[in-house]
Amino acid sequence: MSLCYPIPARTQLRRELLLVIEAHSASTGTEDTKAALDALICLLCELRADGTTIDQLAFLVGLVGEMEDGVGNV
Repeated sequence: MSLCYPIPARTQLRRELLLVIEAHSASTGTEDTKAALDALICLLCELRADGTTIDQLAFLVGLVGEMEDGVGNV
């Protein structure tokens, strides 16, 4: 099965996310890696609150893995 998930304006979204992560890092005095993890956990909690299942989240992890392999259309 091929996982394909195009993201419109991905470059812009990435820049915006990095700004949020850098702002969180600066305001809390943590490293960017920790701030990114905080943001990821917050996003996952929001997805779960909106009804996303663990299986759907696992699918997303698989999607990211395939994107890293260069197979997915990012």
